[in-house]
Amino acid sequence: MFEINPFAELATTVSVAVMQGFVTVMIALVAGGTLFDIIHKGSAKYFFQRWSREKNAKQRDPGIDEKIASVTKTTAHDILTSSEFCNLKRRLAHLLTMYGFTAYAIATAMMVYSYPTKEIATPTYWPQIWWLGSAMVCAGGYWFWFFIR
Repeated sequence: MFEINPFAELATTVSVAVMQGFVTVMIALVAGGTLFDIIHKGSAKYFFQRWSREKNAKQRDPGIDEKIASVTKTTAHDILTSSEFCNLKRRLAHLLTMYGFTAYAIATAMMVYSYPTKEIATPTYWPQIWWLGSAMVCAGGYWFWFFIR
């Protein structure tokens, strides 16, 4: 069960073009919704104003090595570990959901675009990643909604 590409099974009743078109439309809608939310809330304006103030207030221009080190540190500390959550339980629930969704979305895209039919053999790890990602999303989401919130 965990080694079967569910989209290859679906391709027996639904056209591959329809599946790929659906995933493409979903990606476009998520990107468009995110942009709309940024514009609607005005958060982009806030960040650009802050960036402009900081740019005008800087005392020196850091080198490329300092910039790379800062981006690496910020990515590793703030993004990959969700350090904005002080509560460890909230952080773990968020990480489970975030990494689960990322795994699920990547596996979905790979199976729909690269291995859409039974004629093209799907490596067994993609369906396993797909199932694991969905289980992580459920675990993180249920943990948050039923125990943390």
